[in-house]
Amino acid sequence: MDRGREGKNTVNKGIEKQNGILYYCIRKGYLMQLTQLEYLIAVEKYGSISRAAREMYTSQSSISTSIKNLETELGVELLRRGPKGVNITEEGRYILESAKIINRHMEDIKSVRKKIDGQIKGNVVAGGEGYCCMNILGNTAMALKERYPEIQVTLKGSNQRQIFSDLSDGAMDMGVFQINKFTSKYVRAKIENKHLACWDILKSHLVVGVSRSHPLYGRDKVTVEDLIPYEIVTGFARAEDLIYWSLFCEMQKRGYTRPITCLGDVGVSRLYAIKRNCIQLVPKVSLDMTNHLFSTPLYPIEIDQYYELNYLLVHREEAFGEAQEIFLDEVLKYLESCQDEE
Repeated sequence: MDRGREGKNTVNKGIEKQNGILYYCIRKGYLMQLTQLEYLIAVEKYGSISRAAREMYTSQSSISTSIKNLETELGVELLRRGPKGVNITEEGRYILESAKIINRHMEDIKSVRKKIDGQIKGNVVAGGEGYCCMNILGNTAMALKERYPEIQVTLKGSNQRQIFSDLSDGAMDMGVFQINKFTSKYVRAKIENKHLACWDILKSHLVVGVSRSHPLYGRDKVTVEDLIPYEIVTGFARAEDLIYWSLFCEMQKRGYTRPITCLGDVGVSRLYAIKRNCIQLVPKVSLDMTNHLFSTPLYPIEIDQYYELNYLLVHREEAFGEAQEIFLDEVLKYLESCQDEE
């Protein structure tokens, strides 16, 4: 999947740059070793040959000889040596720019074998808001463990505010939460303001969940008026949360006088709905995900007014390494069968 990441397809641009010395050298058939380019990158990164040697667990003479051989082969000076150390020459910076591109893509090539063998290592910290989000992350983590046992996943159940805080502080790599048409503009602006990135990973909508013994069971669709005689429970802390408030206000206009029971947990509200034989107002995807947990399933009934919900995966771009990329791929794979039908 194309994530639009910078650098994924830049190797050809770097090599084919007509005024780039490396392009000239490749065209002329010069043979250079990857270690020579890696040593040049290390010298530029650490500021000296001696420190580069320490960091790469090799000798100064190995790096010096390797770079001198590269200079001889290319016919240009890459490093200017002096009493205060070494500096990259202008020609050297041309080579360095393309060497970094080649090095990045060589790492990508090496990682293919690791992915096949499940040898990718890393740590992923992800957080979710509510049962549905934690279910997505939890099932992803279990599937990931089988294929990539060296990737360690830490999951945090959290609310939207805490997810934003943890992402900003670097305590979390990615978070999943639910938005709707009333909160979308604000949340997306907040994501942009905090310099985060996001994926729309899942779309769902509100449905009425009832047991077989409920009077509405067997209906394909209900109107707002059809809901008025019955007690309603949700898995959120307050009726004002998310899109429920919009439906609640519409029902009040049409004569609904009961409070909506808000228990703050989808699982608890499911038990409540089963025990009291009342309606659970719930995102369809969340209903699908919880049915297997209970001996008494609830059946979805569509509401004649469509209340759409979206699930976002928010992340820090700088925190996305191989392990995070693989985790996101697994999230999307898990959700392929969960999407609402168009």
